Amino acid sequence: MRERLRLTLDPDRTSRERIETAVRALGYGVSETVADADTEDDHGHAGHVHNDPADRGKPWFQTGKGRLVIVTGTLLAVAWAVELLTSQDIGRWAFVLACLIGVAPVARRAFAAFRAGLPFTIEMLMTIAAVGALVIGAAEEAALVVFLFAVGEVLEGVAANRARASIRALADLVPKSALLVENGTTRVVDAAGLAIDQIILARPGDRIAADGEVVEGTSCVDQSPVTGESVPVTRGPGDTVFAGSINAEAALHIRVTKVAEDNTISRIVALVEEAESARAD
Repeated sequence: MRERLRLTLDPDRTSRERIETAVRALGYGVSETVADADTEDDHGHAGHVHNDPADRGKPWFQTGKGRLVIVTGTLLAVAWAVELLTSQDIGRWAFVLACLIGVAPVARRAFAAFRAGLPFTIEMLMTIAAVGALVIGAAEEAALVVFLFAVGEVLEGVAANRARASIRALADLVPKSALLVENGTTRVVDAAGLAIDQIILARPGDRIAADGEVVEGTSCVDQSPVTGESVPVTRGPGDTVFAGSINAEAALHIRVTKVAEDNTISRIVALVEEAESARAD
């Protein structure tokens, strides 16, 4: 869901270029690697849901999948028109042509996955179904099924993009930096690097940078981004606060009780990703 592929690479045995070539052969896009050497691809499940990073943020009809829907739909309509204006025999060949043109990109992805050791993908099943329909003389049905498959791919892509956007928005609730209190002074540090038992300062209006326990100060905290509670709650010494909550009134000194990868927001994101993975499997 976070569009990330993690791998441990031995550059003496396998080059980065070979990995990127294999990923792209499966129909994924590959963006520039980030600092921790994660290679970001387009989805967590190989062999299906292929969104080009260049399509991100575009209307559906400007994406690769959207263009496939438009092309296959147009070809299907033209084939029906040819059949109506000429004869059934000529129309059958028009449907055959519409099916072959529409299924070509699907078949290309299917055989790329097959070469990568993934023979049983939806693209492979779709390709077999279309070719089988042509073999038994059901050209019109084959062209229609290819079009409906393309429509389904677009709808799935739209839903997946919305889910990924929600995950990114949730992860963005936690601020990237925090005010660390040391020896009576404060300094800005990376929130991801905070350690347990360190003390951070949350000023009025700040988002709290880590899950922790209030050690000094009393303030109303808006926890709605995390818990959904519509009314701010009062938090004082000994009370628990969540990363991503908004400190509303007074300064709070907070002892960190969970590292960044184990805070409430990170666990929610992990649960959503796990649920998505289980659903897709």
